[in-house]
Amino acid sequence: MSKSRLKIDSAGTVYERIRTIGFEPYPITLDEGIKDVKVPRAFVSNLFGGNPQKTFPEVASERVQQHGYDNFMMLNCNYNPEAPKYPGSPGLFYSPRAETRPEQRVFVGIKPKEFGYKGQYELVEVDSLTSDEFTSQSNAFKRTWAKGIMDNKWGREIRTRIILRRRLHREPTKREFEKAMEAGFTHQDLTESEIENAYVVGQEKIFLYALKCVGYDEGFQRTIADAYTPDWTPPAKAKGVKRAKRKDSKMDQKAKGAAHVSRLRRATAGRRPRR
Repeated sequence: MSKSRLKIDSAGTVYERIRTIGFEPYPITLDEGIKDVKVPRAFVSNLFGGNPQKTFPEVASERVQQHGYDNFMMLNCNYNPEAPKYPGSPGLFYSPRAETRPEQRVFVGIKPKEFGYKGQYELVEVDSLTSDEFTSQSNAFKRTWAKGIMDNKWGREIRTRIILRRRLHREPTKREFEKAMEAGFTHQDLTESEIENAYVVGQEKIFLYALKCVGYDEGFQRTIADAYTPDWTPPAKAKGVKRAKRKDSKMDQKAKGAAHVSRLRRATAGRRPRR
């Protein structure tokens, strides 16, 4: 596959969705040695803030005021097999729900320790994955989604709908669904195969968004490349201390991280092009 253009599979309807935004990559002139630097997911969170596990980690306002970066979007390739492959290239975002979001600062990771900044992207809604398309996906993809829905908070609404259909033998009404959510519905008897089947038969669907690169923040990537060293390790979790001390320690780490970003931004300010 060329680094400058995605391979177009004329028989694949997934690529037809990308065609709606175009296959041409966004031009990036940054030196490849800097552009291709990848870092652990935890490093990004430690440096800029935000939950290290969420797709859209919310960065505290005080951190944003310190370093100026927000709207992070972290894509795991196990859930998003057609995520942008290279900086500036187009791709697809697979979502369990409808999304309406502004321009995003997109990272893509194959492994937890290899997340790379791809650029600034717009999300363009396209046709959802059909039941036939879901069925044709790899077993690994289907297992990943079923397990993710089973184990994570973001899958609770989906789990609730599946259980309600089983009990009611029909689609639940809006009120029935809301009452079940309010009651803290339990899902102890739900299985991953039942979740997978809900997508196979079309009761549930995966929403798709074409990702179009509209910019690339060179100064941001320089900040990451300058701050990261291969021997970096996450700050050790405090043990055997009071919660207040642990909180103070975390605040100190955040303050140090913010100060480091601020210094790097000043150092690279003269090299940052306007988008």
